[in-house]
Amino acid sequence: MAKLTALTPINHDGKDYDVGDQFNVTDEAQIAQLTDCGAAVVSGKRTKAEATAEATEAAAAAAAQADALAATEAAQAAPGA
Repeated sequence: MAKLTALTPINHDGKDYDVGDQFNVTDEAQIAQLTDCGAAVVSGKRTKAEATAEATEAAAAAAAQADALAATEAAQAAPGA
């Protein structure tokens, strides 16, 4: 069993967890899936503040990437492009 800290909002076993929340996972495959995709980290490896800061940075990077994609698509769709 491992205690994980959520880096993104997670619904695990029917319960919602916000960024920074800690929860227990007993299934090794689930632990691997949650940590490999970056949704959670094993508690103790990072503090709640670090986990929250990392999640905020990841969200900002994703938003910037989405904005860049939208700008590219808009430029391609513009007349004369």
